[in-house]
Amino acid sequence: MIASCWAGTANAQSWGVATHAQTTPLCCAELPGVVDTTQAYLPIARSTSRVTYKSKGFGIPNDPTGSAFASAALARGTLAASAASSDYVESTGGAALLDRLQFKIEAAPETSTTVRMQFFYHGVFGPLTQSGSLQSYFNVNIFQATNGPFGTTYHGSAGLGITRSHDNSFPDWSTHGESGWKSISIERSGNTFFIDAMYDLVGPSPYVDMGVSLTALTRHESSADFSNTASIRLFLPQGVSFTSASGAFLAASAVPEPAIWALMIGGFGAIGLAARRRRVLAAA
Repeated sequence: MIASCWAGTANAQSWGVATHAQTTPLCCAELPGVVDTTQAYLPIARSTSRVTYKSKGFGIPNDPTGSAFASAALARGTLAASAASSDYVESTGGAALLDRLQFKIEAAPETSTTVRMQFFYHGVFGPLTQSGSLQSYFNVNIFQATNGPFGTTYHGSAGLGITRSHDNSFPDWSTHGESGWKSISIERSGNTFFIDAMYDLVGPSPYVDMGVSLTALTRHESSADFSNTASIRLFLPQGVSFTSASGAFLAASAVPEPAIWALMIGGFGAIGLAARRRRVLAAA
């Protein structure tokens, strides 16, 4: 299961994607599950996994069924995941991408340069029975360093984790890592979450290992559809550019859905103050 993603280990694959789709019966140990997965962070720019499951003849009411889907694309900066289960089945769809971004900052200041990162995260939970459960996880992990004539200087790590569960309320979210985030704001309109983050780059030529993952998990009779979709965008100030280890990262950024355009152009205030909830993490 791809429940989180990581970045920054010295010998790690510097770019790639991973997808995982699995359904597993919970009622009988002798019933096999179905799995479609890529190895962790294969050096490919796009991956999709999909499974369906149906069991018959085991004397269980309403023969168990399940399905799961996951996809990841570096060029578009998108992730998608969905899962659905009947009684006695657990399903998981998980997707992750990782890339190393080498930044070049002209006339770099002595302290830091701030770049803007935006993440869209959209998903719908289906009806839930008393025995069912469902969750989704969206994670961002960033590791920053600079290669110099005397070795590598590490500038620390930063992360963001969002968890949604069956009550469909504003998600639990948290940050981790010792440095990087300058501010983070999270807003919601319906089933779409908009994350606007300011991140500090150190020095004239830092590199950033960025890992992003999305997981949908259901147990018993439930469904979680996050296939429409999580996405990443970078906004760089003048004089700042980057190249990626994959050569593909955000090369063909996805066109936002109409609802996303409304958030970007009009803001949440134009959509309705009553539907807006906002939480802001300010720099200490």
